[in-house]
Amino acid sequence: MPAITAAKPPVPPPAAARTTLAALSAAAAEPAGAPPRGLLAAALPPRAEPQAQPVHELGPLAALLNLAPAAPPALPLGLPPGLPPAPRPAPPAEPAAPSGGLLSFLAQQAPPQPAPAIWEGPLLSALGAAPLQPPQAPPTPEAPISEAPLPGPAPAQALASAEAILASKPVLKSAAQAPVPPSKPRLAPPAKPAEPDADPLAPAQIAAAYEAVHGSAMPAEAAGDGADWLGLARSLDEAKESWRALFLGASQADLPLAGALAARGRGLAPVLHATESHPGNFRRLLAALEAKGLQAGETRLLQAAVTTDPDSLPPGGALVQGLLERQEAWDYVRVSGPRVIGGLLKRAQPLLDARVRWMMLRLETRAQEAAAIKGLGAAKWKLVAERPARLQPGLPVTTAQPGIQLWRGPLA
Repeated sequence: MPAITAAKPPVPPPAAARTTLAALSAAAAEPAGAPPRGLLAAALPPRAEPQAQPVHELGPLAALLNLAPAAPPALPLGLPPGLPPAPRPAPPAEPAAPSGGLLSFLAQQAPPQPAPAIWEGPLLSALGAAPLQPPQAPPTPEAPISEAPLPGPAPAQALASAEAILASKPVLKSAAQAPVPPSKPRLAPPAKPAEPDADPLAPAQIAAAYEAVHGSAMPAEAAGDGADWLGLARSLDEAKESWRALFLGASQADLPLAGALAARGRGLAPVLHATESHPGNFRRLLAALEAKGLQAGETRLLQAAVTTDPDSLPPGGALVQGLLERQEAWDYVRVSGPRVIGGLLKRAQPLLDARVRWMMLRLETRAQEAAAIKGLGAAKWKLVAERPARLQPGLPVTTAQPGIQLWRGPLA
């Protein structure tokens, strides 16, 4: 069988092979019949082309690569027949490959190199063998990925189980939840004051004021004078020993008479002053007061026109300033003359501030309302209730219903 030779590039023979070949060449040059001499080491002549190395010289490497054993080398030409071949020296013993195989042995002898250089080096290329692949671990089967449940309400059975578990576990209170005994007894919070009614002129407030003045329920026809009932009730509540009232333009007798009788019923001495320029209204007012038994000292009625301007005082008229000076203090003043209010705020403002506790104004125009708010508000009067005048849509200078303003003066 021909020898199996390695693939190109050729590998030079090892030193032992060269020594054997040199000895064989020297024996061939000896004459016939000469005794054989010992093997001498001689240098090989230069050869034009190196011979391929048999694979059996590779020793264990061929066995590791599962290669077939090679035939022994042929004797060189010119060897006499019958001459036994020279003993072939044993190849140098190679270190046993580690249990990990050739690759682990090479990895221990050579410095660490990148993986491609180890597996695809020139040694395996020279042997014509396919590059060895690194050992690979068997793939680990991946567990199927389960989709996360969408957020939503827990099933009723799971909720019931969770509630049962929580109910069976004792709940321990932390130190922060433990009740701490108070260092001193807690006091009850002060009672909040009753909030005043948002609208003092509400029907319930007016009905209560009428009952406080008359001592009976308010009839339906008396609801038109609702603000006047509120003013009379407030002034009577704050009056002491006497109730002094001044009506400038008392066209109707029911308001002055109701106030005087209510004061008498509360044990207050009524002092009533009223002016009325219309003769018919004045006679009705006088008859009503006499019918209720009011004496001359308790009332003073004046049938005359009033004004605050001395230059425009009509014959038989009276100045408002003079009427205010008749009493040191007035518990209630009611002004209904449209031409009196403007002059009263201009010329009698100091008397109003010093002598009047409660004052009711009946206003005919928006200008009068604005003047009263500006003048009395600057003098520290308090607006208790108000209802603006209702004007005619087609004639704004004409008043369909007068407005009212109830003021509490600084003297109160």
